[in-house]
Amino acid sequence: MPELVNLTSELIKELISCKKQIIGEPSPKDKSNGQHKQTDFLLESTDKKHKFLVFVREHLSLLEFFSIGLVYMPDDASSIILLRYNGNHGEHYNKLTNQKISGFHIHTISVEAISHGLKDENQAVVTKKYSSASQAFVSFCKNINIQNFTQYFPEKLQGELFI
Repeated sequence: MPELVNLTSELIKELISCKKQIIGEPSPKDKSNGQHKQTDFLLESTDKKHKFLVFVREHLSLLEFFSIGLVYMPDDASSIILLRYNGNHGEHYNKLTNQKISGFHIHTISVEAISHGLKDENQAVVTKKYSSASQAFVSFCKNINIQNFTQYFPEKLQGELFI
C-alpha cells in the first residue's frame, strides 16, 4: 500500500494554485442508477511535476446537490483530495472546530485536521462565490488555475455575464 504524501501548508497552497492543463478528454458517465452524472478528467501542472484528477458529480434532479473536487495523485504516495466545491445539500459539521454550516460551501484539506486523525478535507467554509453547479465549476477552475478549461467546457462560461 502506498504511503501518504507528507503535506505542509505551503505544499497544499502550491498544489492548489500551480498552473494546470487538462491532459485527457473529460469522461462523463451515469452513476447511482441514473440519479447522478459524473465527469472526471486528468490534469498536469504546467511544469510537469504534479498530476491531478478532477471529479464533477451532479444530482440529476436536485440541482443544488453537487461536488467538484481536486485530487492530488503523487507518483509515490496515495491520492488525496485537496479541495471540494459543494452545493447546498444540508448541514455540514466541521469536526475540528465543532462548527455546523449550511449552504454552498468549500472544503479544503487541512494539515491540522489530518494531524488530529480527521478526514483530510473535512473542514469547510460557507461561500457566496457560486449559487449553481456551473458557477461553481467556473470558480473552481479559475481558483485551481486550469489554463485550458474553456477549450473543453466552453458552455460553462454562458452564465459568466452575470457573475
